[in-house]
Amino acid sequence: GAEEAKLMWAHDGYALLVLTTVLVDASNRNYYGTNRLFLVRVPSPAGPAEVGPVPLDREGPVHDVAWSPSTKEFVAVYGVMPAKACLFNYKGEPAFSYGSGRFNTVVWAPHGRFLCLGGFGNLAGHMQFWDKAMQVKLGEAIAPCAMYRAFSPCSRFFLSAVTFPGLRVDNELTLWSYDGTLLYHEEGISELYQCEWQPARRGAWPDRTA
Repeated sequence: GAEEAKLMWAHDGYALLVLTTVLVDASNRNYYGTNRLFLVRVPSPAGPAEVGPVPLDREGPVHDVAWSPSTKEFVAVYGVMPAKACLFNYKGEPAFSYGSGRFNTVVWAPHGRFLCLGGFGNLAGHMQFWDKAMQVKLGEAIAPCAMYRAFSPCSRFFLSAVTFPGLRVDNELTLWSYDGTLLYHEEGISELYQCEWQPARRGAWPDRTA
């Protein structure tokens, strides 16, 4: 049985991702324990309730998983490094592979068109920017030690920041385009505690193509 579980609802409330964790691996193959990903589909006009594991074709942990904010799709990053990133449909079936890389994070743009696959924390901060609708990689960038990563409410910009006290020196913020193009960089900030986009109401910005 699982010792911990993270529950993530789809935007329409008709599907749920459950990431279960066992803290101690009985086989002693994984120092940090093991986890599994399940998809729960609640009864809806589209069909009856269903529960089952998401088929992951690589051994290793699930590093991150996130629903699209606009469709019944989700991206999971899983497996030993270099990890695999894959888009799944609402049935939990693989729909598109983003390949392998040093990823452990998924960041969706608010409109669900663009997404960033990144490797943060104990990884070097490499980022790939994708157009999900066109299934094409738009660009790459590096944001070392970034603790804050988010698209703007209009989905056209991406902000990364190194903040205090996560890192007590070299605090900085960087503004990127949705394709990873560098637009602005400010370094040497003394104790940058927080950095966030100003919220905007849903629908305030139109969905624009790349």
